[in-house]
This record gives sequence, C-alpha cells and structure tokens, in this order.
Amino acid sequence: MTDEKPDLTEENPVLYERDGAVGVLTLNRPQALNALTVEMLETMAAILDGIEADPETRALVVTGSGEKAFCVGADLKSRGSEFEPGLIHDPLGLLVRSVFGRLEKL
Repeated sequence: MTDEKPDLTEENPVLYERDGAVGVLTLNRPQALNALTVEMLETMAAILDGIEADPETRALVVTGSGEKAFCVGADLKSRGSEFEPGLIHDPLGLLVRSVFGRLEKL
C-alpha cells in the first residue's frame, strides 16, 4: 500500500490510496451512481486483503465519486449477466454480504 493519489478516471471502478495511516477506498462509477458490480466487489475484496495485511493502515474511509450519490446499492443490470436463473446462490449477493461483512469486522 502506498501514499499515492488515485486515478479518478472511469476506467478504474474502485480506487484506493493511503495517506499516512488512513486508507481511502473510492467507488468510481459516478455515471451509474456508484452501483456495485461483481468486478467492483472483487476489487474491494482484494483491497481489503491488502489492508488487513498492512499494520500501517489504522482506519479506512469509504467514499464515492460524483455529485449525486455515494452508492445506490447493487447494479442489478450487471447481475443479469452474472446470475443464472434457477441457481440457489446469487454471485452478486454473496459478494455483497462477504465484502460488507469484512468491512464491518475491519
């Protein structure tokens, strides 16, 4: 983890930077009001892996880019391509519970 500033382009839907002991995770899909996709949640899980292994990070701020919303929840349009009807477990739902459970424990 470095003290670098994030690249606020829409190419990276989740950004992370650390400023001293404070990590800042930014949801970066303002055009979709930062609605969460499977890709974003997988990226967030990888960032959390790094934070949990970094004794220098003492706090994490989660924020969203754009002016209209922090995060409107799960992107159900992206779920359509990830979710096969008839399956018991929804991959998007499982990731939401996993990532936000980890955030809560952090």
